[in-house]
Amino acid sequence: MTLMFSYCKNTSLACNIKDGYFAKKAEAEKKEPFLKSREKLFMIKEMPSFYDYMAYMYFCGSAISGPWFEYKDLYDFLRV
Repeated sequence: MTLMFSYCKNTSLACNIKDGYFAKKAEAEKKEPFLKSREKLFMIKEMPSFYDYMAYMYFCGSAISGPWFEYKDLYDFLRV
């Protein structure tokens, strides 16, 4: 069961990093990225550090709120 939760979180993080990569690439070419509004909201332009990644994977609050949430939500929660 733990692997299922980890799979969801890793897949979500990979998609968000991919969206950030496309946004940076479009920004370098001076174009508007072809992303949906939700993808623009949750995109990650910088790779998370090892400690941020581990905090995302093993955040104890996910046991209360459910097994899966976006990395950007945790990042905003910790940083703001």
